[in-house]
Amino acid sequence: MSENITHVASTEDSFHFITVSDRFSPEFKRVSQRYVRLARLTSVTRGGDRFSVSLLDRIRTAYKNGKFDETQDRKLAFTLGWICHRAADRCMKPVFHSF
Repeated sequence: MSENITHVASTEDSFHFITVSDRFSPEFKRVSQRYVRLARLTSVTRGGDRFSVSLLDRIRTAYKNGKFDETQDRKLAFTLGWICHRAADRCMKPVFHSF
């Protein structure tokens, strides 16, 4: 349970950071505002290490081809949730194992 809370919290914090930062594109800002619930869900799933890079590559290709639509928004939120999961694991697992 504590791991899931950490994953959700890191995702929410990351999405909030995206919305307030000037360093992110309008597409990332839109996704972080509209699809935080989807990202929360994927932040507590398993297996993101296997698919996130290939999904990001497909999303980037769609963006470059001018096909960045609502489906791509949801895919990006889904993938960002996975990435937040992995980042939380890399930061917090050593802390959890120290107890």
